[in-house]
Amino acid sequence: MKNGLIETCKELGVTPIAHTPLAGGLASGKYTALDPTGGTIGKAKYDFQTLEPLTPIHEAQERVAGMVRSRLRQSFNEQKNLRLKDYRAKPIEGDFNQQISTAQVALHYIIAKGAVPVPGINNLKEAEELLGCVGWGLIDEEVSILDDACDQAEKSKPTTTKTNPFLGKRRSNRVDMGF
Repeated sequence: MKNGLIETCKELGVTPIAHTPLAGGLASGKYTALDPTGGTIGKAKYDFQTLEPLTPIHEAQERVAGMVRSRLRQSFNEQKNLRLKDYRAKPIEGDFNQQISTAQVALHYIIAKGAVPVPGINNLKEAEELLGCVGWGLIDEEVSILDDACDQAEKSKPTTTKTNPFLGKRRSNRVDMGF
């Protein structure tokens, strides 16, 4: 997100679309260095060398998800108390979305950066999780926490050395982690 693409799109009046915004699960927090299988039995989808540099991001996503839950709970309770004071207002029934996930945080981070995420949905659970994104967003403090984590992860990314077949020279590239 720091390659200038979003800023250029804004200057041109173009809304960028983020295709596969969760980077095959890497940005969702589902696959972590401590849980490379994503909680399922079987072979790890990603190796430790891929997941370990993302640890600061995954930890920040967990932290921000907790902050969002707390903020939404406080707002919900305030609205509920205001309605109780107004005898004409219909009382709030139910509860607020307490299931803020790291994937939802990742999608809202993309929105906060100015792009429109288009995540794939493979099952009912993923559809319900996506619907959980409705009605809230990240505040500046939460975006800043995620920005700092992305900076930290960028510094710890492994590098690869490739040979360019057209130039015959060796060049070093950062491994693209989807951020």
